[in-house]
This record gives sequence, C-alpha cells and structure tokens, in this order.
Amino acid sequence: MQLLSTKIARGVSAVCLGSVIVLASCTPKITDDQLMKLRELRAESSRLTMDIQKKEAEKTRLEAELSRRRSETKECNDKMSFVQEKLSKWPNVWPDYDPSAPVIAPEPTLSPAKKKSK
Repeated sequence: MQLLSTKIARGVSAVCLGSVIVLASCTPKITDDQLMKLRELRAESSRLTMDIQKKEAEKTRLEAELSRRRSETKECNDKMSFVQEKLSKWPNVWPDYDPSAPVIAPEPTLSPAKKKSK
C-alpha cells in the first residue's frame, strides 16, 4: 500500500513540476511579425472607417438630390396635367374670357430723368 501511495505522490509531483515548467515557459510575447501585422490591420481598419464615413456622406447627398429631383418631377407632372386639362376643354378653356371685349392698354409709366454726371 505504501508503494502505491509513493507512486501516486511521485506522479502528482511530476505533473505539478511539468505544469510549472510549461506555464513558466509560455510568456505572452509578441513577435516582430505579429506586431507588424497588427499595425497593418489597425491602419486598414482606420482606412475602412474613413471609407465608410465618406460613403455615408455621399449617400446622404444622393438622397437629398433624389428628393429634390422627385419634387421637380412632381411639379412638372402637375403642370403637364394642368395643360392637358386645358387642352381637353379647348377652345373654351377660360369661360369668363370674352374675345370681343375691348383691350385696355396699360398706362405708360414715367421714369424719372437721369442726371448727367460731369
């Protein structure tokens, strides 16, 4: 029985000693290659962030332009429907218009005389 406990004690000691050696030899050091790769990835991340911001600004600008053009299209369609409505009623477009009514000429306006400069 004593032989068995000695073997178990030696086994546990060996496992503990091996664990200590493995843990002591594994230090968290970054190699030069890893450091260079990390810097490259950070630079790429920064560049991509800038690209995203530029694209978002461009998207906002394009959405504003699209909205403006849609409003122009709506205004143009409104004018076109007005003209088509009047054309459908031709020649009686304005029923209160009397072509035989006398035309009243506007009064001429007098513009003040300009002073001559010396």
